[in-house]
Amino acid sequence: MVMDFRDISHVVEERAVNRLDHQYLNDFFENPTAENLAKWIFDQIGELNPEYVEVWESEKASVRYTPDNQK
Repeated sequence: MVMDFRDISHVVEERAVNRLDHQYLNDFFENPTAENLAKWIFDQIGELNPEYVEVWESEKASVRYTPDNQK
């Protein structure tokens, strides 16, 4: 184990979830697409060195951001 799950959850909640939950996303993003949200979350939790961030739009549709997406 690299990091305790509670520590990971705390960082994600503090840096991403609590900042966006029940907010009008157009107030935070010029274009609040799932792709832009995934990159923003990735940037916010960067200290955790995530491999990727996946944002789900529905049960069947998601987008995954990885640093390789920039190529």
